Amino acid sequence: MGITSCVKENFDTPQPEPETDPDIETNASIADLVAYWQSGEYIEIEEELVLDAVVIADDLSGNYFRSIVLQDETGGIELLLNARELHVDYPIGRRVFLHCQGLIISDYAGKIQLGGSTYLDDGDLRLGGIEETLFDKYITKGIRNQFVSPTTKTISELSQSDLSTLIQIDNVQFTAEDSSSTYAGAEERVSFNLNLESCDGSSIILRSSGFADFAGMNVPNGNGSIIGVYSVFNGDKQLFIRSTDDVDFSGTRCGSGSSDCDNIDGNLISLQNLRSDFTSGNSTISANQYVEGTVISDADNGSITARNMVVQDSEGYGIVLRFSDFHNVAINSTVKVDVSNAQLSEFNGLLQIDGLSTTDLCVSGSNLVTPNVVSISEILQDFERYESTLVQIDNGLLSGGTSWADGPDLNDGTGTIQVFTRGQADFSSDAFPTDTIRITAIVGQFNDPQLSIRSASDVTVIGGGTGSGDTEAIPYTTDFGSGIPDNWLVVNTAGTRVWEGRDFDDVFYAQMSAYTSNGTLDVETWMITAPFDFDAQSGEVMELEIADAFQNGNPLKVMYSTDYSGSGDPSSANWTEIGADQINPLINNSGSYDNVYESTGTIDLSAISGTAYIAFLYDSNGTVSTTIQLSKVDIR
Repeated sequence: MGITSCVKENFDTPQPEPETDPDIETNASIADLVAYWQSGEYIEIEEELVLDAVVIADDLSGNYFRSIVLQDETGGIELLLNARELHVDYPIGRRVFLHCQGLIISDYAGKIQLGGSTYLDDGDLRLGGIEETLFDKYITKGIRNQFVSPTTKTISELSQSDLSTLIQIDNVQFTAEDSSSTYAGAEERVSFNLNLESCDGSSIILRSSGFADFAGMNVPNGNGSIIGVYSVFNGDKQLFIRSTDDVDFSGTRCGSGSSDCDNIDGNLISLQNLRSDFTSGNSTISANQYVEGTVISDADNGSITARNMVVQDSEGYGIVLRFSDFHNVAINSTVKVDVSNAQLSEFNGLLQIDGLSTTDLCVSGSNLVTPNVVSISEILQDFERYESTLVQIDNGLLSGGTSWADGPDLNDGTGTIQVFTRGQADFSSDAFPTDTIRITAIVGQFNDPQLSIRSASDVTVIGGGTGSGDTEAIPYTTDFGSGIPDNWLVVNTAGTRVWEGRDFDDVFYAQMSAYTSNGTLDVETWMITAPFDFDAQSGEVMELEIADAFQNGNPLKVMYSTDYSGSGDPSSANWTEIGADQINPLINNSGSYDNVYESTGTIDLSAISGTAYIAFLYDSNGTVSTTIQLSKVDIR
């Protein structure tokens, strides 16, 4: 037997882009194709259907993955394709000729899709994409730049026939609750559902992928027009944009008063002076006066009546404004309000300006108020200073009842204060966390001091945080299955972001990152174990399991101290670093989350004597934002 071989020296050259559409006879439309669809079924197209359509959405921005959306004059459909970088060959505006025989039509939660196969996913039948080697069998490229104009519709007008078509909705805005959000969770690659509302009260979900290149961008805070591909998910109306160019919210929000702040003039009243000058009863504010500040309350989800708003000015003082009509001003809006001849009074002890109209109001922009990090004892000792301002309290525990509507008490080790939630808030029936939390809230009162959160996202479970002082025995292991252990201490010596207990796909861990869409935070956050007795045995070692992401340096140090008191500022104690040689090589993942936890191997602890604490310090130094995830601590 002889074997011969040769080398191909004449390689295929890339095919030129067609200057005209191919001479292909079509005999069907997307509407004809969709007629084969039966909800929940997988129907193979047996007829020789050939149609032409234009790509209206591709994967360039990352908001679509392994699919494109096609539209003709009769409708639209999503085409599943098992390849990446589809926009290279099938960009928005390209006409394609689709040979449908042998393809399968089905739906995903009501969204009609066309694919090339089926497969089992944990026992459930799913629709798969056309394999890349078969693209040319089913798809013939036409010419580019055949862009489809969106059809203008109201939200209430959208119907089944609009699925997977390009539509434009005018006079809409993000709800006040979502107006301070990013499009999606860029850091963790989490998709977001954000709510869009029209001025007539209709609503639709904007769905954005955490992998989209605009995921970490803040959504615009105004009102205007949006273009997107219409979809549904189990009956919920959804919209997908192709890029942020599809969003033009440069107008004034409906219900927001005037956008022309030049109409409000006179003398600016300092909220500090307004509060200090008030004595009791009712007083009338003189003419030609106005106040200015940022809205820190959120009426959109019912946590405050839409007749009220709480504003905080640039000097850090706040007050409640009460209007005679409902407003629709979003949280984080900067406002200017004419308070001439309005009434200054207290309602059950809470100072407010009453008798205002939304015609006295203008929105001049947006701003994000940074909460003042304080303890409960500090609030109670200087209550009038903090009333109607935004505060953050770390290491708090809630008790009393089970839901927010029960008005639980918050204790941070320095004092106790009630957390009040209106029954009309859309999260009022949610159970409050029983683990240690970080809470952001507005300081108020109803005869007695209280706090009010704006939404459930104002509360972050951080596990531990108080420390018990009780000595732990060795061997000791935690996998963070219940968050950060209750007898560990979480404390900051710089910044406000802290270690947090998290889980993903039933894997539990403690996480810290200094990343924000606006840059790297300057933060030093300590996660300190309970004390261990190192004289009760010998030869101690420690093993950690660590994952990292978006690495741009190593912010993690592991240290021990034998003179730390167990509370207060850890930087006042002496700390010795351990395990650097084992840890540093593991902080090397410059990409996104890979969910791969690596072991440090054994870190020698045998030199420690007496009672000692072990600390995990995340120090960003204002430049390092690497995400650190710690899934296991094993001391033996």
